[in-house]
Amino acid sequence: MSSVEQPPTAGPSAPSTAPAPDPAAEARAEARAARIAAAVERGKTEYQSQHAHTERGWFLDADLAGPSKKDRQAVEYASTLRVLANDPEEAARAVADIRACAGPKLASLARDLLTTGVRAAVIAKDKEAAVEFARASKKHWAANPGLAVECSNAFAFAGEGTESTHPLLASFGQGVHYPVLAALDERLGAASATEEAVRALAEVVHALAMSRAWAFSRPLYSTDKSTRSSGILHGSSALRDTLFSIDRTALRQALGVDPSTLNGALARLGRALGGSEENEPAPGERVERGVREL
Repeated sequence: MSSVEQPPTAGPSAPSTAPAPDPAAEARAEARAARIAAAVERGKTEYQSQHAHTERGWFLDADLAGPSKKDRQAVEYASTLRVLANDPEEAARAVADIRACAGPKLASLARDLLTTGVRAAVIAKDKEAAVEFARASKKHWAANPGLAVECSNAFAFAGEGTESTHPLLASFGQGVHYPVLAALDERLGAASATEEAVRALAEVVHALAMSRAWAFSRPLYSTDKSTRSSGILHGSSALRDTLFSIDRTALRQALGVDPSTLNGALARLGRALGGSEENEPAPGERVERGVREL
């Protein structure tokens, strides 16, 4: 007769490792839950629907101008609204608030606030502030053609004729855009009677501006299918000769611009005319090119 195996008997159970309940912690949790429940019930009677909507113009508070990031954001909202009002008194308030955010260094402000400051100073007819904001924006000129045009307008408004060309020449690093060409054409036209080098540059800039004006003189959604014959640049070879024969030393002294900015602007204008003053590479010669050129 076969024996029946018996299941192994369980040994003594191991002691439990669970922490003993803490009456104090349980009491704190219950009290917290009670406070939350009470706040929910109280909110059902105290919270009104209009509290869900931010009041218009909340950022126009007089005490918001300050150095913190939150203050700067509020001032950016308020100053933009004041500039759009196109009122000299409101614009003057915007200038004061932006200065309060800047502290000792105006150039430490973000590009958006500097741009608003330039526009506000011009509307407020504050020539000193217009020049101050425009100069503080110098590091942004090359990458922001729109800001360069605004700063050029500010310099021209303040009577700084030659300095008004500096932002425009610096912005050619991003391309030869018609609004920049048109502004530079106007600035050089006012100063070209005294220096041959300035007159030569003005001739080139005017021709380029006129060749690109066609795109800005037609409606955005025009149904006109005619060719853009008005955008053809005539006499580009003669214009290149004129550009490359400019006395750069005389031009730099007349405009007061630094050599690197001037050389970069003239090189960009030369490429816009379809040529370069540099020698063409020999056949088979390897030439390093940047991403923009490729």
